[in-house]
Amino acid sequence: DALVLAPTQATTGSHEVAEMAKSEAQYCDVWLIRHGEREDEVPGNTWGRGETRKLWFDPPLTRSGSLHARDVAKEFKNRLGICGRDVPSEMGGSANTAGLNANTNTAGGGFNAIYASPLVRAAMTASQFSAELGLPLVIVPGLSTCAAAIQAEGLRREGSGSPPSASAVLPNRSWFGTCWSGRGTEASSAKPEDTVQASAEELGRLVLNSSGLKMRSMEELQAMCPESAGKMTEQPQVEFFQATMERLCLEHLASHATKSHALAAPSPTAAAPPRILCVAHREGIRDLSAVAKGVQLRKTPYTCVANFRFWRLPDGRCAWEALGCEALVPFAGYHDVQATMM
Repeated sequence: DALVLAPTQATTGSHEVAEMAKSEAQYCDVWLIRHGEREDEVPGNTWGRGETRKLWFDPPLTRSGSLHARDVAKEFKNRLGICGRDVPSEMGGSANTAGLNANTNTAGGGFNAIYASPLVRAAMTASQFSAELGLPLVIVPGLSTCAAAIQAEGLRREGSGSPPSASAVLPNRSWFGTCWSGRGTEASSAKPEDTVQASAEELGRLVLNSSGLKMRSMEELQAMCPESAGKMTEQPQVEFFQATMERLCLEHLASHATKSHALAAPSPTAAAPPRILCVAHREGIRDLSAVAKGVQLRKTPYTCVANFRFWRLPDGRCAWEALGCEALVPFAGYHDVQATMM
């Protein structure tokens, strides 16, 4: 069964971030990318009317948005020096950039996959990164739950049947509930097992929502994202946005620790922290920034790249640190490029 995690129950003060680096705290580096230009935000568009009325909340990228995402993916690859799939040496971030330095020249940039929101604008953006980096694309339902429309309306299942438990696996894009992010979560004395149970009960009630927004099928997403490397897969969990991000981080930290312990001798790659690459929505960047220490990430243009660091302290608490956000390729002028191609 899929584990439902609660949002972070404690964040740390900025003075503690430096101390975490000196302790036995584990961390992983996270790059969270906003999707490209969406069809319904172009002047004169007709999205959400007629045949697209039921999909008003799920517009695709414009042609300009796809071209821009492709070029951002190329620049992202160039900055990291990605050439394959090995674990790279550690790459430090800074307060004024997205934490990208052209000093890794290693395989895959240390990423195992690209995780994307199931809303098609995010999936289409992620497919450009998948093609450029040669990484598999994994659809993660919880990455959509930060989006304003999903927070307001929720998501629903087509057809009939009994709702599963809140921790049930969703093999056929079945049940989704109204979700929201963990903005402003304060420190709590609740035990981890208590917060997991509370979150599961809450989602169990919300999953009954029958008036929410219908997801596209995996087949539709695959057809709209032909650039992605290989067949898309989907994770089954139903989670809040922040819980989704934290689960991904904790899973990667656990996997990294297992691989490190399995090595017979120490190596430079064993010391490098795991890395995670996600494509979602601007609300997600802002939500994580709101609970993180460090730089406040307020400007989130199309296909911007935000860099966070997720810390797991020795006592089990978790914390987020915001390192920066950058528009690797300016979007201005892409409409002119599109016009010359027609």
